Amino acid sequence: MAEISIEDYNLISHVVKGYSGLDLGPDKRYLLESRLTPLLSKFKMTTLAELFAALRKNERNPFYIKAISEALATHESLFFRDVVPFDFMIKTIFPNLMKANPPEKKIRIWSAACSIGQEPYSIAFALHEARATLGQPNYEIIATDFSSFAIERAKRGIYSNFEAQRGLTQTQIHTFFNNVPSTGEVQVKDIFKSRITFKELNFLDSFISLGSFDIIFCRNVLIYFTNEMKKQILEKMAFALQPNGYLVLGNTESTHGITNLFDRAERSNCSIYSKNIKAISDSYQRVV
Repeated sequence: MAEISIEDYNLISHVVKGYSGLDLGPDKRYLLESRLTPLLSKFKMTTLAELFAALRKNERNPFYIKAISEALATHESLFFRDVVPFDFMIKTIFPNLMKANPPEKKIRIWSAACSIGQEPYSIAFALHEARATLGQPNYEIIATDFSSFAIERAKRGIYSNFEAQRGLTQTQIHTFFNNVPSTGEVQVKDIFKSRITFKELNFLDSFISLGSFDIIFCRNVLIYFTNEMKKQILEKMAFALQPNGYLVLGNTESTHGITNLFDRAERSNCSIYSKNIKAISDSYQRVV
């Protein structure tokens, strides 16, 4: 800990916030020590002091900035995390969308900040398990994260048995995965992987290239941003969401006090929102 001064911490906080918008908050030097030390071999350095000195010489070095930002991001996830939103998706969201749209229309789902893939795969698994009530829904999933490391892992869809067992039963593991004999790991079956397109995307970037969506999952990530950044992200998501679409946040997250572009979805007892069309229309008119 003595190796990391408050000045070093403030430098890293500034760089990471400028690159990804992530707010490290007040003094968390312990986080820097545990997350950045593994990067030293990659940078051919022996101490964190060397890394901080190099960064001071060139704060815009993309090699350092990207690696540091990815290392400090939280990639903790599990399958069917907080199962309530998945139940609401199957029982309410998808029936509503399928009723409101013609069968040939593909329901588009965005898993934002998807980490190493458990959330988008869980969405595909849930829709597979709901075939008895939903039939064969026509859908696609776009999954994004600012971390290239996370996206590459998610694309492979390979998990340890410990990771697979976090949220899945043995029956589900057998249904959704193939064994990888050489490593003892499991890999998501191609039929589910084919439903998902993984892309690298920074929340500070424009969302326009992604198109519009019927459902946006953005769970357990806004807590890492300032209210100002939350507002910017939520407003961009509001314009990316179809008029009858749904925004799914984490259980401890809310749009209240941040933006009026969303209302709590009807019959939802969790952090699921629909668009406030009038507020969005008023906002658009003010802009133009």
